[in-house]
Amino acid sequence: MSLDVVHLLAELVACPSTNPRGAPPSAEYPGEAPLLRILELFFKTRGARVIQEEVFPGRCNLLATFDGVDRSRTLLLNAHADNVPQDGMTIPPFTPDIRDGKLYGRGATDPKGGMAAMLAALDRFLAAGRPFPCRVCFAATCNEECGADGAQALMRLHPGEFVAAVVAEPTDLEIVHLHKGALRFTIGASGVAVHSSLPERGVSAIRALCEVTARIEGPYRDSLLLRTHPQLGAPRVSVGVFHGGSQVNVVPDHAELQVDRRTLPGETVDSVQRELEEILVAVQRDADPRLAFSCRLSENYPPLDESPDSGIGRLVAEAARRVLGQARFAVAPFGTDGGVFSSHGLPSLIIGPGSIRQAHTKDEFIDLAQVRQAVDLYETILTLA
Repeated sequence: MSLDVVHLLAELVACPSTNPRGAPPSAEYPGEAPLLRILELFFKTRGARVIQEEVFPGRCNLLATFDGVDRSRTLLLNAHADNVPQDGMTIPPFTPDIRDGKLYGRGATDPKGGMAAMLAALDRFLAAGRPFPCRVCFAATCNEECGADGAQALMRLHPGEFVAAVVAEPTDLEIVHLHKGALRFTIGASGVAVHSSLPERGVSAIRALCEVTARIEGPYRDSLLLRTHPQLGAPRVSVGVFHGGSQVNVVPDHAELQVDRRTLPGETVDSVQRELEEILVAVQRDADPRLAFSCRLSENYPPLDESPDSGIGRLVAEAARRVLGQARFAVAPFGTDGGVFSSHGLPSLIIGPGSIRQAHTKDEFIDLAQVRQAVDLYETILTLA
């Protein structure tokens, strides 16, 4: 008998896998390791070949592979193993609570609802003694929430190994074939510190970055609105973090801001970085020559642009029609590991239970009826692969 997906989802939610946001894993923010131990046991007891590949110290991807009838093709199933922090939640984050047909807890929607459904679909196949039509690899990737480094490492370490990917994210079981990318840049300013009684002798890094912010969120933002994609609309830009100074009576010689730039298909890291650097050059041109700027990329989520008529598009659409009665293709406002896979030439689509509106919320939950539908959907994808 195959396992109950609700019981499995509750077990996954009860296991904290909180992203430590660039810091070393800790008791409060342990990263993916606790969850990977559960996944490794799950797959090893079902005969999969399981490996873990370290991406950062204490942060790994897990890959579990099953052979199929056609060993020349490998379908990648993916769900990231990290979830966002539990800070500010109004419900117990890791005590799954089932009520009114919903399961509440951190990660229930993003990503563990889809992960549980994928695992249950694989288990159902195995419990029935059915061979997979092709080789199947399930990859639990690390650090999706803070840079998608696990997906980047997976593509770097396994080039050309997979023929297509299905990524579990909360899409309300719509087939997301198109989404924007996200680039995060850190811009630094270096000035000259002096005593605040003589500020005219110094160069304020904060003042310089205030001018940079005004240009990014003013003329630059306005210029982006002139670039439109028929389905995704215009690119977006905003400054989300600003740090500077050391104490109130010192003109600050260092400040730093972080920029979020939402990209369209066709935009690149280099092209966007050039645009930001042009702003810095313009500010520096009118500033004290002792002022210096830096601009470095900190996170890269490439956009996704997959044709519904591609091989994986037709396969997932047929599975959706059989299980859901219709195949609904959609665009998404968020980035995923699928964009990373696509940027490496791997055809990818995003589909999973739950709504992005519940992801990362203070009372995160997922509709269990949709999780059960997702099991049927993923099983049918495996059948048609």
